[in-house]
Amino acid sequence: MKRLAAVLAAACLFLVPVHAGQASTFDYVKGMTGENTTYMFNDLMLILPADWDGKITVETKEQGVYFYQSESYERYMEDGMPGGGFLCSLSASKDDSYTSLPSYRFLGISDISGLHYYLSLPSDYPAYMEGDIPAEYDRMLEQVDYIVENVKFFSEGPGLSGHESGSTFPDAAEAGPSGGEEGAADDPQISSDPVTAAWTPQEVRNEFEHSMIPRYFFESPDSMLDGIDEVGIYWLWESVCGENGVDPYYPKENYIEHWYPANENGTFVQIELPDPEANLLCYRIYLIYDPSTGQTAYYTAEYDNLLGDACFLCSWDEDRTHSLLDELEILDRTADDYNEKLRAEAEKVAQAAGVALGWPVEDGSIHAEGDEGTEAGSDTIVTVDGDDIDEDLEVISCPEQEFSFKADPSYIWDYNDGTGITVYTEGEKRIPYIIVYRAEDLIVEAYEYITEQFTPHMQQQYGDNLVEYTEYEAYEIGGKQLPAGLYKYNVEGTLVDLLRIYDSTGSQTVAYTAKYIDGQGEAELKALDTAVRTFTEE
Repeated sequence: MKRLAAVLAAACLFLVPVHAGQASTFDYVKGMTGENTTYMFNDLMLILPADWDGKITVETKEQGVYFYQSESYERYMEDGMPGGGFLCSLSASKDDSYTSLPSYRFLGISDISGLHYYLSLPSDYPAYMEGDIPAEYDRMLEQVDYIVENVKFFSEGPGLSGHESGSTFPDAAEAGPSGGEEGAADDPQISSDPVTAAWTPQEVRNEFEHSMIPRYFFESPDSMLDGIDEVGIYWLWESVCGENGVDPYYPKENYIEHWYPANENGTFVQIELPDPEANLLCYRIYLIYDPSTGQTAYYTAEYDNLLGDACFLCSWDEDRTHSLLDELEILDRTADDYNEKLRAEAEKVAQAAGVALGWPVEDGSIHAEGDEGTEAGSDTIVTVDGDDIDEDLEVISCPEQEFSFKADPSYIWDYNDGTGITVYTEGEKRIPYIIVYRAEDLIVEAYEYITEQFTPHMQQQYGDNLVEYTEYEAYEIGGKQLPAGLYKYNVEGTLVDLLRIYDSTGSQTVAYTAKYIDGQGEAELKALDTAVRTFTEE
């Protein structure tokens, strides 16, 4: 394992406060409802006319969110005149001072923040006067009333961060009156200070699932996946909560990652989350990344109770566009077929992403299809007498981490930055295998690291599938007595053993791993014994 402090520092590169405990009035999430584009804010959601799709330019300013006809906007910009094609803007005020505007449409008063929301309308004619542009602008301006008639306020919230349990969208008729008296002032700049409040764990969770994770994943997929692989998604969640001053609230065992190979070079991660209790929160999120093709995809299985409890598959892109793809089954964690349905959902997401899903990846290895399950093996620990090292063993050199060791020349091996040297004793890219990895020395004693860090990681990773484990202060292997942990867990109906051993060389720690089908690890333990005995720093 890498030095713990270095792991935490690397993970913190993308652990920043989601909103430093405050929610901005005009932050939004862009999405789709049928053919209509939606803009979801803290207090309300705007539904744009379907005819506006692909024809608008949107800008966020201090005073609100501005919508322009793109044709006019771009043509005026070419002439050095910003702001052309203005259609309307979402604005807010603490009182009714907006009634002095020359033209506006009142939307309603938020039950959440108490703000008065309205659309500011153009006080002149901003269309670009050429060709069919004015006619298109006129049609779009007439459709502003559609936004007013279909605005949806959240009854509890804030909406952008997920409703409280039981909250619903009101009917359009309940959203507030439309229209209003037109005043006489000339284009005043009305703004209001954002309403801020302490965030709940549910609100931080929504930002974590819908903003922070996808934002950093699209920016740096390698770093994000490395961070999750090193410390687990719960540690990231716990850190974000700490940065925002809230209790993590949710149990650690409900955050579980399942890793799969996607196509030849890609990675597919299915992340289980606590069951959501409010709209927009997720049952699961999916991260898909293929460095060979550049494919980076983010999917969510989201809770929605607007029309009764439901789960929907949604996708997000780099521009924060949120699209509804399909309805999914709500899975029962306690059901006997839960794991099968979890796998089936992963297959459905893979199909939507256009990738071929392999079998689960565990610590960088692939559990190959066709492995038969076995009965639980003996609790007896297999040790190997390695006094006579075969002279014909092959030297495996790892120049990247400056070490070497010996192994049977019939074995296949490869190197990976994250895992070191992996030696496959039966077939490439599948268990059984051993791993030798060298990194900076641990900042705590190895046995303490096993009991306080690695075992909790395994408990989180495998949950109820972790059948049993044993921690050893002095496990005998390679002529040494070393701290170790032996873990037995179920993978797709097969009982797998993972043995992790740590050996400190003074300035470095060497982590040895053996993984094999329970009761079948004699060859792997012999290979691991040989690796410990022949390990050499270069």
